[in-house]
Amino acid sequence: MNSRDMILSRLREVSPVPRRLPEVPMFDSALPPEVKSFRKSLDRLGGVWCLLPEDISLDQFVRSRFRDATVFCSATPEFTATRDIALVDDPRALDDVDVGIVRPAFAVAETGSIWLSEAQYNVNALGYLSQHLIALLDPADIVGNLHQAYHRDEPQEIARCAPLRFSFQQYPQAGYCDSPIRCCSWEMKSAAMRLYAAGRTSWISPD
Repeated sequence: MNSRDMILSRLREVSPVPRRLPEVPMFDSALPPEVKSFRKSLDRLGGVWCLLPEDISLDQFVRSRFRDATVFCSATPEFTATRDIALVDDPRALDDVDVGIVRPAFAVAETGSIWLSEAQYNVNALGYLSQHLIALLDPADIVGNLHQAYHRDEPQEIARCAPLRFSFQQYPQAGYCDSPIRCCSWEMKSAAMRLYAAGRTSWISPD
């Protein structure tokens, strides 16, 4: 028996008896409404809510907010971009993007965070190199706290497939984005209540 086998054998002899892990509560019995809580958390990060007018399209609205922008790149078909991300084979080609548009998988109300991974970015550099990053989010995808967030499929998939890349940072790789480095501004549109967020931008939010 070599040293490795001896060590493993001894470890097996002294291994503890398996026992059930304790139940961790969700701490969600008295959470405030998700959208209200998310807006409050976002405000602490420097974000400002803004209403999308009924008589204007998303494309028109975004371009009206970034009048000096010339390069728009979208990872979602909901916005008509000037740069087709499907044709980007070198991430460095996104170094001139003025406005990037993505749709997060979900958001966390208590932290004002949004979840972005390679599935949402298509090209990770979109989150790094865009001067402004707009996130389109359905309020139905806002969870109350991080306990609820960890029970979603997305973090579990990332943890299983690429645990070293699971991260909590602002717009790179996979993780919760909640840093004021890129201030987020959000808005609501009537019953659809879609939310739009723009990095490094302050938008006026009517009450």
